[in-house]
Amino acid sequence: MDDLTILSTTKVCNVRLLRKLQENIERARMKIKLSKSRSISIIKGNLSDHRFHVGKELIPTVSEEPQVEQLRKEVASGLENIDRTLLPGKLKCFCMQLVSSYVRKWLGLPRCLSSIGFYGKGMLHLPISSLVEEYKCAKVRLEMMLLDLSDPFWIPLAATEQAMAALRHKDIVGRVQEGRSSLGLGASTPVWSKASPSQRRKMVVQEVCREEEARRCAQAVAQANQGQWMAWEGVEKRKISWKELWEMEAFRASFTIRAAYNVLPSPANLSQWYAEDMVCPLCPSLATLKHILVGCKTSLTQGHYTWRHNQVLISDSRQLGRARYWKMLADLNKKLCFPAEIAATNL
Repeated sequence: MDDLTILSTTKVCNVRLLRKLQENIERARMKIKLSKSRSISIIKGNLSDHRFHVGKELIPTVSEEPQVEQLRKEVASGLENIDRTLLPGKLKCFCMQLVSSYVRKWLGLPRCLSSIGFYGKGMLHLPISSLVEEYKCAKVRLEMMLLDLSDPFWIPLAATEQAMAALRHKDIVGRVQEGRSSLGLGASTPVWSKASPSQRRKMVVQEVCREEEARRCAQAVAQANQGQWMAWEGVEKRKISWKELWEMEAFRASFTIRAAYNVLPSPANLSQWYAEDMVCPLCPSLATLKHILVGCKTSLTQGHYTWRHNQVLISDSRQLGRARYWKMLADLNKKLCFPAEIAATNL
């Protein structure tokens, strides 16, 4: 936590918030730096002399120690935020007019003075730069950086042109059906010739990502062991978010990734890595990852695959069997039997 601002309508609420904040900060083994904190109290538009405390220490007011450097940073940060917005140039210029009016006010200049007086580099050069000029210089600097890039493996301009050519080719070919869904069920994408500039930028970025994914898939096809997931059918894709990864235990995340790419220490993999026996210890079959997880008949007969699930069912059946209003029937730990209400069998 870096910066925190507390606003309230009454003094009592502000004192209560400060007390609660102090308790939470101390509980987290942290400390508020009062030397970098400031307070201000305004009542009906007038500045008040009321002081606030954190514990037994007094918070300095803004009038006592004005933060000129902090104000300069905030102004620069605000101008940078305006520069990073997606507003058109005329709206940015409108914002710049407001900034120029404050510059005139701070320097004690009349309103009739044009911006050339404090942005120009003529006879009198002030250390103030124009936002429009900085924006144009930043764009040109980025363009020249891409033009002069000496990376022998990847050139951004060439990749952009290739992606744009691929999108134009898609317009010529037309929309094609992908996957096993019915005709017309795919997600519609805008046409390159009719797309807006923002849509074109998004389409070019998506095309570059698609080409990178195609390159990775081509590399995975050449990997006989780690690329076996390319031949999977009927398997639902899973996208792990940062929240899920954060909540996972370390060994679970490791097992999930290694199981997906077949790099778990199974006997088949160990035989390739260390020349060990690759036969399943329970049956004479080859002990591959698929065989160990779902394909061993001995493990299925002995209940290795259903043990955890059966333990949950046993616990549920014990709890339900204590009731007096119904009769609980369970075929756990014995021969399976379908109830007659579900299916009539000879078992």
